[in-house]
Amino acid sequence: MSVGIKCTACGHVSPIGRLFCAKCGAKLDVTLIVKDREVSPARRVYRAVRVVFLLALLLALVQLVRPAKPVGETGSAADAAQLATRLNRLYEGHQAGQPVQEIATEREINGYFASLLLSTEENGGARVVAVDLESFNVHVNTNGAVLVWSTRVGKLPVTYEVTGVPGLAGGEFTFEVQRIRAGHLPLPRSAYPWATARLYRLFANLNAERNLLNSLNEIRTGDRRVLARVAGAR
Repeated sequence: MSVGIKCTACGHVSPIGRLFCAKCGAKLDVTLIVKDREVSPARRVYRAVRVVFLLALLLALVQLVRPAKPVGETGSAADAAQLATRLNRLYEGHQAGQPVQEIATEREINGYFASLLLSTEENGGARVVAVDLESFNVHVNTNGAVLVWSTRVGKLPVTYEVTGVPGLAGGEFTFEVQRIRAGHLPLPRSAYPWATARLYRLFANLNAERNLLNSLNEIRTGDRRVLARVAGAR
């Protein structure tokens, strides 16, 4: 226990020996001695843990809403058209049973995605991509690809950054996730399947593109470019 003199003006407890309140300066009645309960060690630990937890939660929230910066080169409508031409040649080669190889640039890929965000289906005017998708950016290097997209969770803007390696397995296109961040907040590996499924759902309506990716015999990333090859129909 600790003792002190309680101020009749503001209620502050000043140490014994003071004549005036340490908080408001009012004259103290030295007969009004009160006892303060000492905080137990367990209580102090609880308070410290609670403060640390709240600070960690606040930091995580700041990292979550802090947007990840896209690093892929942006593309134009002309780049989008060029990639569409490459995709068409790959499709025709697959259908004709002829080997075709195309090398798409990062600009072409991002231009194509930008055009998808602006495009609508003829039937009903619905977006081809997910409604909540606001932007999508791809950076390609020799180790794989970095995908950055922005969306909203309720009214909260959130960006996701997924690093991984595109490939082929069992006759289907795959994307092996290596790292995921929500904003600047790293997500645990247990969240990787969820993020991968969410990524696929963003472009669930792109049936032609998905079928073409599944028909590839080779896909390989390089410095801001992707090589894709079909060997013809099986």
